[in-house]
Amino acid sequence: MNFKHNFPNLLLATLFAIFLSACGGEPKEATTEPAAETTAVPAPATLFSAVVVKHTVADFAKWKAAFDANAQARTDTELTPLSIMRDKDNPNLVFVSMKAANLQKAKDFTTSPGLKEAMQNGGVTGVPEITFYNTIRFNENPAATPDRVIITHRVKDFDAWLKVYDEEGTAARAGDGFVDRALARGVDDPNLVLISFVVTDMAKGKAAIASEAKKQLMMSAGVEGPPQINFYTAQ
Repeated sequence: MNFKHNFPNLLLATLFAIFLSACGGEPKEATTEPAAETTAVPAPATLFSAVVVKHTVADFAKWKAAFDANAQARTDTELTPLSIMRDKDNPNLVFVSMKAANLQKAKDFTTSPGLKEAMQNGGVTGVPEITFYNTIRFNENPAATPDRVIITHRVKDFDAWLKVYDEEGTAARAGDGFVDRALARGVDDPNLVLISFVVTDMAKGKAAIASEAKKQLMMSAGVEGPPQINFYTAQ
């Protein structure tokens, strides 16, 4: 062996062996750490779907008789009435909410000639406002009073709005004279929100709704445009 000529190669081999020993063995393949999984925020569970109808009638008693006479059609459509309310400022403005076991049947029913005829027989004036919702919270406890307030508005982001709403809390709303009744979001527009409260103190409730603090809270929650606010009496 020609030691002189092979010495550089032997030196490199020796240094490489020392390097492997220091590193704990043979070189390993580079591994890429998997990206951290992002956990999506689950959408609030739907308790039930509902259809909400708002319309003005010429005479409430006449309308109610026609509504009752149309009960079988609602049963066939798998609709169950939840509430009938009259606006406190305009008693001929009627709010009806119904649980919809079959959303498609409900949608077909609201455009049917039969319902149109029933509304005409009941003296409905103007074009009814019909909206479909997914109800995500519902308080079935007996209400202390028949007074209600329904607030509907559109929000920029439902999850962001809900966080602010929950941070306000039921205790603060109770202090304003409101008891949470229902919370729903639109079927066709998930950023359309409906909230319903039992009103235990009308004076406090109206003052709270009109307050600058409540307006600022709505703005911080991402409410878009002026909300629709109606005070009703449950029938």
